[in-house]
Amino acid sequence: MTAVEIVQVGKSYGDVVALDSVDLTLDTGEFVAVLGPSGCGKTTLLRCIAGFERIDHGRITLGGRVVTLPGVHMPPHRRHVTVVPQDGALFPHLSVADNVGYGLGRGRGKTARVEECLELVGLGGLGARMPHELSGGQQQRVAVARALAPHPPLVLLDEPFSALDASLRTGLREDVRRALAEDGATALLVTHDQGEALSMAHRVAVMRDGRIHQFDTPAEVYRHPVDSWVAQFVGEAMLLPLEGPAGHAERMSRLGVVRLRPDLVDLAGGPTALVRPEQVRIVRAGTLAPGHAVPGRVAQIAYHGHDALITVDVPGSQTAMVRVIDDPVTAVEPGDDVRLWVEGDCTAYPAEAVAAESGATPLPVVG
Repeated sequence: MTAVEIVQVGKSYGDVVALDSVDLTLDTGEFVAVLGPSGCGKTTLLRCIAGFERIDHGRITLGGRVVTLPGVHMPPHRRHVTVVPQDGALFPHLSVADNVGYGLGRGRGKTARVEECLELVGLGGLGARMPHELSGGQQQRVAVARALAPHPPLVLLDEPFSALDASLRTGLREDVRRALAEDGATALLVTHDQGEALSMAHRVAVMRDGRIHQFDTPAEVYRHPVDSWVAQFVGEAMLLPLEGPAGHAERMSRLGVVRLRPDLVDLAGGPTALVRPEQVRIVRAGTLAPGHAVPGRVAQIAYHGHDALITVDVPGSQTAMVRVIDDPVTAVEPGDDVRLWVEGDCTAYPAEAVAAESGATPLPVVG
């Protein structure tokens, strides 16, 4: 069943187009993330769904009810949609339990529902505390519990983890996702954090300049970006121009042989391949490597504990990126001479399409 249907929605502020004919559909119980840079229109979209903004054209339907058309605007309180803001926005003079139960009225079962929601977010037994007695992460959990309490058809999350320390975000994301799933809630998360979107959502809508460029599963968005801009926005990416005739899966690049996906082998005119850092293999110079491996020198290593992102200078080219799992046996150091090669099938784009996308910085091929 469709919980949210957004059809050709447009919204402008004077000459600034915030939403440009946006289409988006959420199924009941689905968790969707809208991912994009600041100013792309994602928060405006959330505000239009909630009823805080009027649209210029298009249609928004919630649970089969049309709530917004040009000239028709159902007010926010009648939409039964709840919003979890960035800062939680708890009432400081109310206890945790009273905050959670604020929108429940005085009906029978209120206390039980409040306790149920606090248990869902991992705060069972803390209902008597005041907001100032909680940590920032706990306050955000209370905000989620308050949003879930009235069984809304839709929960809107407006970058709710952005103000938290990195150490708190990962665990809280998982707990919030679990709580939403256990309560059967439909949710839409607005975020500029790609890790947040990819790890939490069933589907991700990647947004730019008021338009949704791609709407698919996290794996598809990462592995098969629809264009070079999405490829570079979602994860680290290298764009490598290729040489070789159409109809051949293996083409030559500055990082040696690149193999195209089977459905892309007929691309002609020097297409550009997307290579993720984890597709690049690296060994010290003098170590056994394929014949098509290319030489390079380690310039920098960004160590993350579980893995490392290695920047390598490739002669006659821009730098290349290599992601490796932390392994002291195969570790390299800045200044080491190495050899590189690409493994796995790669997505590719027509050269003219890449040229049209701003911010594309492909590695040049051999002249």
